[in-house]
Amino acid sequence: MVKERRTRQRALVREVLETSDDHPTAALIFQRARRHYPGIAYATIYNALRWLLKRGEISAYTFGNAAARYDRNPYPHQHALCTHCGQLFDIELHLPKKILEQACQRTRMKITAHHIQFLGRCSRCAG
Repeated sequence: MVKERRTRQRALVREVLETSDDHPTAALIFQRARRHYPGIAYATIYNALRWLLKRGEISAYTFGNAAARYDRNPYPHQHALCTHCGQLFDIELHLPKKILEQACQRTRMKITAHHIQFLGRCSRCAG
C-alpha cells in the first residue's frame, strides 16, 4: 500500500480553504492558489480537493446546477444560500431525533447523513 503524503500543493489548497470566509468553487481556489504558486495546474487543484475530501478534512456541496463549493468545515452542518448573490452561510442546527426517525420510516432508508439547505435573500440583498 502506497502512503500518500501531504504535498506542497495540497497544503496550499488546504491553506486557501482555511483562509477563505466563503465557500469557494475549484475555479476560485485555483485563482487564489496561483497568487502563491503561479505554476500550479488546474488538475492539481482537483486532485488536492479529491485527496482532502477522501481524508475527511473538507466537505463539498452542490446547490442546483452550480459548481461544487468547498467547505473547510468537514463536520455536519446546514447552509443558507442567498438566491440573489449566491453567498453561502454556515448554520449549526441539531435536528430532533424524532424528525430523523420519521424520515427513516417514510423513506424506508437507514439515513446515515443529511443536509438541510435554506434559501432566501441575505441582509445585503433583501434591503
